[in-house]
Amino acid sequence: SKVRLKLFKRYVGNRDIIIRIGVECADEFIRNEWLNKNLFNQQIIDAISLCHEEGIKITGNILLGIPGFTEELSINQFIDTVHWLFSCNMDYISCSLLSRTEKSFQGFLHSSLKNNDVLQKYGLAYMEHTGLPWLFSLVRAIHQLYNSEPETLKKIFFGQFIDSYIEQSH
Repeated sequence: SKVRLKLFKRYVGNRDIIIRIGVECADEFIRNEWLNKNLFNQQIIDAISLCHEEGIKITGNILLGIPGFTEELSINQFIDTVHWLFSCNMDYISCSLLSRTEKSFQGFLHSSLKNNDVLQKYGLAYMEHTGLPWLFSLVRAIHQLYNSEPETLKKIFFGQFIDSYIEQSH
C-alpha cells in the first residue's frame, strides 16, 4: 500500500530503492494454480504504479523454465512474460533459471522419470538433463526477444539468488 511504501522510505532515508517481486510468469493460471503464488496481474500492475509514484524502482523476477513444461512452452511463456512486463513499464526484469532441487517437482521428474520413454517422446524428460532449461533455450529466447522487441533486452538481467545454485549437482 502507499502508506507502507511511505513508511519504508522514511526508514531507509533518501536512498535509491529497488523492490523485487516474484512475478514468475505472465499467465495468471500458471502462476497461481501451477506455481501456487496467489498473485494476480492487476496486483503487479498496481505495485508498479505505486512504486513509481513514490520514486521507487521495481524489478519483476521471472522464470526461464516452468516445472513440467516442455522447452518450447517454457520459452514461449518466458518471452510472453518479458513482453508483458515491458509493456507494464517494469523498471527491470530479473531472470532466474529453473533449478532442480531434490524435493521439487523437477527433482522428482529427474530422479524417478528421467528414463521414461513416454516423457522423452513428449519432450519432458532428457536423461540427466531432465528438469532443467537448456542453455540453448536461453540463447533462443534472448534471440527471439532481440528480433521482436530489442528494447526489452536493456531491462533484463540474469542472477543467481541462491548462493549454492551453480554449485548444485545439476
